[in-house]
Amino acid sequence: MSNKDNSVYQKHLTFLERENIEKFLKDGFKFYQIGNKLQKDPSTISKEIKRNYTEHIPSNFNNKTNFCKLKHSCKIKNLCTSNCHTECRSCGKCNSICPDFEIDLCEKLLKAPYVCNSCSSYTQCRKIKKIYIASEAQKKYETSLISSRQGVNIDEIDLDKLDNLVSPLVKQGQSIKLIYANHKYEIPCSIRTLYNYIDMGLLSVKNIDLPRRVKYKIRSKHKNKQKKDYTYRIGRTYDDFKKLLGETPNINIVEMDTVEGIKGGKVF
Repeated sequence: MSNKDNSVYQKHLTFLERENIEKFLKDGFKFYQIGNKLQKDPSTISKEIKRNYTEHIPSNFNNKTNFCKLKHSCKIKNLCTSNCHTECRSCGKCNSICPDFEIDLCEKLLKAPYVCNSCSSYTQCRKIKKIYIASEAQKKYETSLISSRQGVNIDEIDLDKLDNLVSPLVKQGQSIKLIYANHKYEIPCSIRTLYNYIDMGLLSVKNIDLPRRVKYKIRSKHKNKQKKDYTYRIGRTYDDFKKLLGETPNINIVEMDTVEGIKGGKVF
């Protein structure tokens, strides 16, 4: 396999590669084009961006602090239980206490490249922005690398999105491999990690819902397994046997085979 093929399967991006991703995003490159430039799979680029983007909230100039989709039509009052005659949409507390709040994200962020790096309306836009910054992405990566050794490397929001995507498809009869193949750009982890999340009970779907999975026996884990002592074989190899035949050609030889079933069970 060539060096190019090998590099596709390297797991971790370097800071230099993240700087290149930021540059290529600003230039409007597609995921497959960035992947070709960095010799990475496009899904790796997609997951990196969705995992490590930075969220920018516009300034509160002219009191533009309401980021709800319903901010222009909402008529709710008195959410904070005070005797206020002003509609809540004009209050700075609205987004944090309203049960109907739904963030007003730009529709462009719902599809690739999922960030605003190459958007021509970036400076004029008053909506919450998502931008990929190499230095911030590197910090998030290093933080997640530490936390991944301490627990589950996914936040509650991403886990909920993953559950809403994967569980219904599994219950429809699709396998995890098929789901991952069709939605690899939307799933923020490897297929092995996805299986682990199901094993840990983090998703609505369980192992019992995976037809093939329940057929497998649980692998036994051997901890602190001691190295076997093979000193009893000294002087008892097949070469030793042939040497013995040469030294004593008239020796009587008996050969016997053993048929063994389950370990610890009956033998013949």
